[in-house]
Amino acid sequence: MKRLAALAGAVALFAASPVGATPPTVMQVEDEPFGLSETEFFALRTTTDNLGSHFDARHETFLVATNLETREQMLWHVDSVHITTQFGETADGDRKIIKRDDGIAFANAFDVLRERGGVPWRAASGGTHWAGPPMVLESMGAVSLIYKGGERFVLPKVDAIAYTAFSSSLLAASIPDYPRLESISTREQFALRRFVSAACSYAADDFARRPQGFAPVQLVRTECADEEDFDGNSLLIPVGAVEPDEN
Repeated sequence: MKRLAALAGAVALFAASPVGATPPTVMQVEDEPFGLSETEFFALRTTTDNLGSHFDARHETFLVATNLETREQMLWHVDSVHITTQFGETADGDRKIIKRDDGIAFANAFDVLRERGGVPWRAASGGTHWAGPPMVLESMGAVSLIYKGGERFVLPKVDAIAYTAFSSSLLAASIPDYPRLESISTREQFALRRFVSAACSYAADDFARRPQGFAPVQLVRTECADEEDFDGNSLLIPVGAVEPDEN
């Protein structure tokens, strides 16, 4: 998938570098669908931070609830893992080690989903619309997804960019300030992340219907990266159907 291609390319670049060379810090953020209620879409948002190293990676996972009408976001920290390398006498003897910090209070994602009246994503989504994939039309100002039979979804790009920018700010304020080799703190590092809004790409992702009212919800995969294509955001934005008389 495209959102993984940039990271794979960066990893390949680092692998081709001399072992002693310090790679640039690379931070990726990616959503996957988790649940749906009548009022909120739930995603698992996972960060990948290479810690400025060839041999380490830190991952934080948050449950994010997005209001289907306002797209206001709330998040809960649900997991954290540091994957490092234990070196053997030869490269064939190297192995990965999973480390977890003590004392972090994690929320249970399924408990939050139940408390907020949601169901797991696959309980509301069959994965595809009955009419097959939508036709995707992109203009300067919006992305439109139109299904055979007439259901139509429109995401203004200004809304998508605002959603991505707010997501970045929310992560910077919520990420644990875990240790790193650089003098800058982790939260400062996340706060400095930037993306080129004009280069963001948009694609149809999953489709579902609200579990009780059956109103349709279309997910739009919005991918935005920095100029070097190292730091990236691959977010899922929920979009409601446009009424037939709306422009």
